[in-house]
Amino acid sequence: MSGRLFALLGFSEAFGTFVGATSLPMFFAVTVRIYIGFVFLVASGLLFLAFLLAW
Repeated sequence: MSGRLFALLGFSEAFGTFVGATSLPMFFAVTVRIYIGFVFLVASGLLFLAFLLAW
């Protein structure tokens, strides 16, 4: 049971890194004309959500 849990944790970490590394630069390119710091607000919101889920 714990092996599956660690595998799921490792997969979610790798998947989150991949999605973040590919989507945030594209999101920045789309929103830079609207508000240059908007991508950082979104990233901080995602980190806050992760904090709430971990708490």
